[in-house]
Parts: sequence; structure tokens; C-alpha cells
Amino acid sequence: MPVKSMARCRGVSKLWSSIIRLPNYNHLFPDKSTYQPRFLFTFVVEESLLFFSLPQPDQLESVNLSLVATHHLTISVKDYSKLCPPVQGLVCSQLTGSDCDYTWALIVNPITGESVTTPKVPMKGMEAEMYFGFDPIDEMFKVLCNLGG
Repeated sequence: MPVKSMARCRGVSKLWSSIIRLPNYNHLFPDKSTYQPRFLFTFVVEESLLFFSLPQPDQLESVNLSLVATHHLTISVKDYSKLCPPVQGLVCSQLTGSDCDYTWALIVNPITGESVTTPKVPMKGMEAEMYFGFDPIDEMFKVLCNLGG
């Protein structure tokens, strides 16, 4: 980030200023990943989530239109509700109980096949919306569940 822009951002809030002044700030937001980017596809078919990926080519003009996607994982989910956008290769799916009385998140690494679930949250007749992200300050992935009427 240019110095002039950094100086302006420091004046936005104390939080922004503290983030920009961190000794490892440049490592929190690298310009380029060391991994080759991949397109991640997730399909919902009946009661299953299917995860596929394709390597992202450097030059889109030279793409062979007959690329083959790699199938990584199939997860059986009865109570699928919503799929959150992927974050650093991890995918979060919101699941809702059959009676819509509780909800929880299933976070999956489609490449390794590892997954973890969050505790079930009682909905008590309310709508639930889950969001998935990465907190660079705490260096943790986080799930936010918003309950509303």
C-alpha cells in the first residue's frame, strides 16, 4: 500500500491505526499467494454437497476450454440451508434442523476432506443467517450467526 494511503487509513480509527502499525502488517495481507489459485465449485445435488476445483490459468486467453475439474469431496447433508462464499479455500455451509428449531455451520476443507461443525444454535422461531470470514488480527476463521425476526 502506498505510504500516502497508509497515512490516510491510520486517521480513520484507532483500530485501523493499530492494524497498520502491527510489525507483521505486510504479512497479514500479502500481495500474492504462494499457492496456485484454483476455481472452487460446490454443487448441491439432492442431499449431498459436491466439491470440485480447477487450476486457475495465468493467461485466460490461452485457456483450453476442455479443462477437467477435480472432484475432492462429497458430503451427505440432510438439512442443507445455505452456502457461504469460500474463504481461503474453506467452505462454510449453514445447516438447519428438520423442524427449523436450530441451526449450525459445517466448515469444510474440500482439498483435505477435513471438516468441523459449530455448536447448534436454537432459532426459537427466528430466521438465522450465517456468515463466514477470517479475522487477520486474531488470525482465526470465524462464523457469525445473525438471528432476526
